[in-house]
Amino acid sequence: MVLLQQFPEEAFGVCWDTSHGELSSPNQAEEMALVKSRIVATHISDNLGQADDHLYPYRGQVDWAAVVGVLREQPWVLNFEVPGKMSRCPLELRGALVEYGFAVGKHLLNL
Repeated sequence: MVLLQQFPEEAFGVCWDTSHGELSSPNQAEEMALVKSRIVATHISDNLGQADDHLYPYRGQVDWAAVVGVLREQPWVLNFEVPGKMSRCPLELRGALVEYGFAVGKHLLNL
């Protein structure tokens, strides 16, 4: 946070990775709130608490209501990045996986 404060707000933003946030803090939403005016991009993914699993939201342990609550308070348009590992999915199932991700994103918007 101290390093971030050395730069003007309009010149330096933060990409918040929800999976990394979950691994590094017992209360991710509190940590996010400290930099919420600087969040300009997001990497939305979940994990099981041991590694950066790149899971869709609700497949791990992130408190999505708290995280979305903080994101709603900041003024930027955010990116919803689809979690990785799509290459392991058979080609004929990828459409269903993308549709599921779209449904999860819509659900998060309605929290």
